[in-house]
Amino acid sequence: MTDPATTPPQPAPTAAASKPAAPRPRRTRRWLIILATLFIVGLIAAELVGRLVFRLGDPPLYMADPEIEYRMVPSSQYERFNAISKYNQWSMRSGDFPEKKTDTKEFRMLVMGDSVVNGGPQTDQSLLATELLRPVLASQRSTPVVVANISCGSWGPPNLLAYVKKFGTFDADCAAIVLNHEDAADVPTFAPLGRDLPTRKPILALEEAVFRYIPLWLSDQTGAAAPTRSAEQLEKDTQTSLAALRELIDLLRSRNVKVVVVLHAAQSELEGQPKPGTLAIRSLLRDMTVPVVNDLNAMREAQRDGREPYRDDIHLLAGGQAVLAEMLHQAISEAR
Repeated sequence: MTDPATTPPQPAPTAAASKPAAPRPRRTRRWLIILATLFIVGLIAAELVGRLVFRLGDPPLYMADPEIEYRMVPSSQYERFNAISKYNQWSMRSGDFPEKKTDTKEFRMLVMGDSVVNGGPQTDQSLLATELLRPVLASQRSTPVVVANISCGSWGPPNLLAYVKKFGTFDADCAAIVLNHEDAADVPTFAPLGRDLPTRKPILALEEAVFRYIPLWLSDQTGAAAPTRSAEQLEKDTQTSLAALRELIDLLRSRNVKVVVVLHAAQSELEGQPKPGTLAIRSLLRDMTVPVVNDLNAMREAQRDGREPYRDDIHLLAGGQAVLAEMLHQAISEAR
């Protein structure tokens, strides 16, 4: 038996020792739940901003076409970047109209081209050159007027030729073909449609932002360039594209459609030399005695006046579309 007198005193238990430590796994789980909740809330907020502010998640859709390569889904309308895009039953970026004239006095003009004419989803329908031109012509002529916008991003002469072969000329009186230096060697590849030419709506607006626009932004920041063609391939593509342009002009003329070409200058050509593609197109048009309206001086003047016409080296802002409308108006009197 222990003698209490000889037993050393034991220290009193402290408050920390008297309470069990909080289990660390429970605290970790709590933080994980908070972080997961914040992540989900952030995703929902980003999705709402993408859909409601930028109108992502509903891109203009394309469809593969065995003759044309691809075209816009017909009879569709979209709203994004605070701009409306409309496509009629023939995949034109125009309102609906009958295939044939219903009034013998009606004036019809085809405006054919690529993304310069199309404007892209960044350009509201009301700001397109073709839409600006139509009421001016209707007022001047006091007759019904149709200005058909036959265009799609990255179309070249072979695509335009295939379009006319497939859909016809819609009783047009004249056609203005809008070309830039890149069209001299722009040929279809018939590659599968994908990120830049979507064929379906994404499930989420974030899907479009992450897989389409962020890569485009990153490539702009890093200055990534498109793959270059060999000299041999470039020459072959040039021959193909210019042959298609020649056939397109002959086809339009054979159907009693007056033809004029609006040669659109790249921004880099305003104060420099014409690019090889521009010279090649000019040479062909001269041989075919096709009238040409060049927008170089008009774009240069707009730029000097502070009415910036260019979004990039080729594509147009609203001010550039207004200049293009003036060039198309001038082209009508030149067409033959």
